[in-house]
Amino acid sequence: GSYLAPLKVNGMVADIKQVNVPARSSVDIEFTIARQEAGPYIVSLEQVQATLNVVKPMEPAKFRFSLLTAAPPSVQAGQAVIVTIVAENVGDARGAQDVILTINNREAARQSTALDAKAGKIVVFQIITKESGDFRVALGGLTAEYKVAPAPPPVATPTAAAAPPTTPAVAGPAGKDD
Repeated sequence: GSYLAPLKVNGMVADIKQVNVPARSSVDIEFTIARQEAGPYIVSLEQVQATLNVVKPMEPAKFRFSLLTAAPPSVQAGQAVIVTIVAENVGDARGAQDVILTINNREAARQSTALDAKAGKIVVFQIITKESGDFRVALGGLTAEYKVAPAPPPVATPTAAAAPPTTPAVAGPAGKDD
């Protein structure tokens, strides 16, 4: 015979199919349903019931950067500037990414950083610049600046010169007054 087969999801009819079933036999009925929200769904067809769990697909590793600093903001040539940035993996899977530091639009350093899902860490670079000027560091779409002053001239250390020879003072005869 022929009959209607209503598929229900959480008690609500989601689809209906016309089914022709010959006497003393059975047929397979196939339904396709899609749900956008993650969570459990109770699916039923007549007296048969099952729970289906829809899960959100895993987002691959995705790095986000924040809080870029260059400290101290001013140094003398040859002194170190410490550049730090917070790297976070906001994805659902472990991943690695090269963190590339540029200074005045040129690549200056890189570090490969691996992070678990939803984890973060501070990435640190030490930069020593020998020339003076204003410098702009960029990393992860963020920028910071620092200045380098010329190194002071070396201070001359006086060398000890030999003292001129001294002549002993000559005292007059003892007991004689002038």
